[in-house]
Amino acid sequence: MNKKFALSFFLFNIFVNSQIFMVMDEEKMTIPNVKAINENGEIVGISDLNGKLNIAEHPSNNLELFHADYQISFINSKLNNDTIILKKFKTKDIDEVVISNQSKKYLNLYAYFISYQLINNTPQSYSDGIIVYTINTKTQKIRKTKIIKQRLLKNVDFLNRFYKENPNRTLSVGSNIYPFSFYEELLNSNNVKIENDKIQIKEKDYTITNENNLTINIVYNSPLKTKKQSILGLKSEVTDHYITESFKSTNFKLKDLKSIAKYYTSKISQKGFSYKYELVQNIYIVRPEFSDAEETSLITMDDYQNLIPENIQSLINKNILK
Repeated sequence: MNKKFALSFFLFNIFVNSQIFMVMDEEKMTIPNVKAINENGEIVGISDLNGKLNIAEHPSNNLELFHADYQISFINSKLNNDTIILKKFKTKDIDEVVISNQSKKYLNLYAYFISYQLINNTPQSYSDGIIVYTINTKTQKIRKTKIIKQRLLKNVDFLNRFYKENPNRTLSVGSNIYPFSFYEELLNSNNVKIENDKIQIKEKDYTITNENNLTINIVYNSPLKTKKQSILGLKSEVTDHYITESFKSTNFKLKDLKSIAKYYTSKISQKGFSYKYELVQNIYIVRPEFSDAEETSLITMDDYQNLIPENIQSLINKNILK
C-alpha cells in the first residue's frame, strides 16, 4: 500500500512540476531536437520526434530554445500557451567554389562548429571554431579532418573540485572536447542508404521532411531505448542520442549539406561512483569546395558568433567558463 502511495505521489509530482510544449515552425511542422537551456547553461529539455518538449525540472523565467536551423527564442517555463513557434534561421548564401566540376578528387566542407559539454548538469567546457572536412568524391568517405581555428573555454574551478572529490579515478572528465566527428554523418554511416532514389534508414525512430529542403532526424537512443556498455570496469548507459541533418536542397548530397546537430547523454559509473555526461555538437557549413588538392584556407568566425546560444554566451562573458 505504501509503495502504491509513493508511486502515485511520484507520478503526481512529475505531472504538477512539468509542462509539455509543442515546438513548431511557421508552417506548423513539428521540430525535433530543440534544446531548452536555462540561465545556468543547463539543458533542461529536448523535443522528441513529435516536437514535444517536456520541461520537468528547473523552472525558469528565461529558457532559451536552441536549434541549428532556427532563430533563438526565449520562453517562460510556466507559459500559458503550450505551442511554441520558431522562425527559420536566416544565413547568407553558402558560396560554392568549383561546384560544377564533378571530376575533382576532393570535396572540402568548411564549417563553423560548436561543442558544449556538461557534467552533472554543470557546464564544463565549450569550444567553437572553423573546421574543414575533406571527403573523397569517389567513395564519399571522409579522408581527413583539420581544425583551422579554435577557441576552448573550461570551467576550471569545477574540474579542480571534481577531481579533488574523486581522486584515483580513471575518468576523462576535463579532456578536450572536439568538433562533430564526420564518421557519424549519415552518408558516412551504415545506418542510412539510398535505394531507388529513396532514403533507407535502419533505425526505427526517425522523421524525414523533404518538401523545400531535406531534413532528417534520427533518435538512436532515448530514455525508453537506452544502450549499455562496459569496458574494464567503466560502465555507461546512453540515455539520449539525437542527430539532425539539414540540406539546402531536396538532395541527399554532401555538397548540399547545410548543418548537423547532435545531442548525447550518458550515465557513467565506475566502482560505485557515477556521473551524468552531456554533449551538444553542431556544425554549420560555411563553404563547400571541390578541389584536386587537400588545401585549407583561413576563414573568419565573425559572421557566426550569433550561432552561440545566448545563455551559453552569458556564461562565457561572466567567465564561468575560462
